[in-house]
Amino acid sequence: MKKRVFIGVLAALMLFAFVACDNSVDPSQSGVAVKLYSEDCPVYFVGQEINLSDWTVNGINAYGNVVSVDTSDLVLAGDKKVVEDQTEVKVETAWGASGTLSIKTIKVDSISVDATNAPEVTYYATSDKDYQKAIDSTGVVVKATYTDTDGVKHTDETIDNSLVSFTLANWATPSETAAVTVAFGGASDANTFKVKLSKNLVESIEISAAEYEPIVPNAAKTVALDTAKFKVYGNYINGEKLVLTSNTDVQYSLDSTNTNDKKTYVNSSSIAFTEAKNYTVYVKYVGDDRAENINKYAFANVTAKADSLVDISVAFNNFTVAADFDYSTEEKYADIDSKITVKGVYASKEETSALTAWEDYRITPEKPVSSLEKGDLVTLTIVPRGDYSSLPSYKFVATIGEALGATD
Repeated sequence: MKKRVFIGVLAALMLFAFVACDNSVDPSQSGVAVKLYSEDCPVYFVGQEINLSDWTVNGINAYGNVVSVDTSDLVLAGDKKVVEDQTEVKVETAWGASGTLSIKTIKVDSISVDATNAPEVTYYATSDKDYQKAIDSTGVVVKATYTDTDGVKHTDETIDNSLVSFTLANWATPSETAAVTVAFGGASDANTFKVKLSKNLVESIEISAAEYEPIVPNAAKTVALDTAKFKVYGNYINGEKLVLTSNTDVQYSLDSTNTNDKKTYVNSSSIAFTEAKNYTVYVKYVGDDRAENINKYAFANVTAKADSLVDISVAFNNFTVAADFDYSTEEKYADIDSKITVKGVYASKEETSALTAWEDYRITPEKPVSSLEKGDLVTLTIVPRGDYSSLPSYKFVATIGEALGATD
């Protein structure tokens, strides 16, 4: 039988003795153990996190032999925290066995909180849901009143703070007296523990643009700064690193002559790359959340690239492939330019004017490779050539006798 100490003062009480229980587990037909069982029945407070090492688990294999099961091979199939009146814990193994382990639960009647000796910690407001929001409970004394499994009532038992939840309902709004909710065993107290929640401020900024290479279009001859790829982060007092809002929090400059404080900073739409070359983009934090001695300037190098052809686009206009099609000579392409529109596509997404059939592209195979009739399918390929020969080909499937891209 195992024993597990959950809280210091309660270690010697019968509360934490394991009680023999009938643990029934659904057998599985795969893996080493096909049936799991345990004689342990640990006692948990409501809200306490389950630790599977509190059980000694054995299994019965397909031959009826007893085998040991390491609890590290078990995975919880439900919530990690115990709820009121819970009597079992569902577990699974990687090899397909599953079942239940028994527990007994205790609900706390009430708790009291003494935060007289709580540390003077300054916390910072945050709206980032992923940021770790932890309250320092050092010096805080939490006591609980509850009735154990033997019917014995315990009054003002001191609880180990590692088992207690300390949370703020609102981390986003700064407050001089933000109330910490203290919860344990299904009971809570939100009135006696207050902390200072200060405004989070930016201490410095940094830029992420290592893979940003804007392309200057051939036609427009200019491309604006893309702030989705040229990202500016704020490093905050509380350790967070968050993307800042362009134009509202930060502005930009291409001025490489004046010092940072003398440059004119503008919105991102006014930052234009007009030729293929290296640029230095300077950034200034202009938001309101400035920490004392903030480093509000940063810069990053950006290489603008010339536009280049990378692909073709194809559009059909009532183009019909005959069963005896023939694309072997220039004469056979006489009306194809009015039926198929092929354009070169630049990296900037701009397109060329329409390419010329036979001269700029051809269609293969040139002739049917077998006997075809109406309704048969045939795969054809548009192959760029000449100045466009480096571009990828375009395959399409046509139905003999049926129009592609027919217009009304």
